[in-house]
Amino acid sequence: MYPEARNNRRYPVHGRFSGASKTAIQGDLLDLSPTGLCLSTTTEVERGQVLHLEFELPTGPVELVAEVRWSTPGKGGKVELGLRIVRIPEASLQAIREATTERNRTSRPLRLPIPS
Repeated sequence: MYPEARNNRRYPVHGRFSGASKTAIQGDLLDLSPTGLCLSTTTEVERGQVLHLEFELPTGPVELVAEVRWSTPGKGGKVELGLRIVRIPEASLQAIREATTERNRTSRPLRLPIPS
């Protein structure tokens, strides 16, 4: 949404996530970089709220903590959230770097495995 303020390019993603803050949250992951991500969800989340998220990339599992930086109405009654990653284990960061590097090299959409 604000590409001029980003340090890393965001890559389109098609996949699901789950997480929690004050309440459980799940939805669709729309884009991803080593420093942030964009989500689509039906759960209202306030700016500044911190979320713990988990999802699977083709390069490995990702677990991270991110702060909601912006929120805007999305399609179909959903809300789109822009998040800045504030805490991430090295293995999760490496999975994101490898996935986005592969996506950049092949120009194919990055598709996440569907959780069961």
